[in-house]
Amino acid sequence: MKTFYILFLVMLVGCEFSQNDLGENNTRIVQSDYQIVSNWKTECVPGTGESYRLELVFDEAGSAIMYEYFYYGENCIEADSIWVNHMDYSISGETLHFSRRYALIVPMHRDTVDVFNQSGSEMCEIDSWSLGGTENVTNLDCEIFATEPGGISIDFNVEANTLTFAGHWWLEEEIFRRQ
Repeated sequence: MKTFYILFLVMLVGCEFSQNDLGENNTRIVQSDYQIVSNWKTECVPGTGESYRLELVFDEAGSAIMYEYFYYGENCIEADSIWVNHMDYSISGETLHFSRRYALIVPMHRDTVDVFNQSGSEMCEIDSWSLGGTENVTNLDCEIFATEPGGISIDFNVEANTLTFAGHWWLEEEIFRRQ
C-alpha cells in the first residue's frame, strides 16, 4: 500500500504544470513542440502604389501581437500607418486559435492623419488623430479593419525558421521568418 501512495505522489507531481502552460479554454500550449514563441516577420509585400509588412510576436504566456505596417510606395520605405491586434492564442494539434482582445491604429504620416481626420469620413469615428499617436479602436467602425474582440482558428506549420498558415484569408499567403 505504501508503494501505491509513493507512485501516486510521483504521478501527481510529474503531471503538474503551471497556469502559464494553459491557453484559452485550458488548451495546453506546448511550446517545445511548435517552437512558435518568437518574433516572426514577413518580407515587404509590394502592392499597387503601396506596400506592407507583417510581424507576429508570440510569448510563452499565450499572448500574441500582430503588427501590420503599411507604407506609401512599393518598397516599404515611407511609413503610412501601423495597425496592431493584441490577442490571446492557444494551440491544439496543428491549429492556432487567436482571440483578439483589443486593436490599435497609429498614423505615421502627415497625409494619413489628414485623411483619417477628414470631416464626414473620420477613420474609426475618431476626429482627433495625431502623427504617431496611438488610438484604441476596439469595437469602432474602422472600414475594412476588424476591431471587435473575436477569434479565428487557422492551421499553421513551423519548419526551418519559417512560419506559414493555411485555411484563412488573413494569413494564408504570408511567409513569416523567425527573427
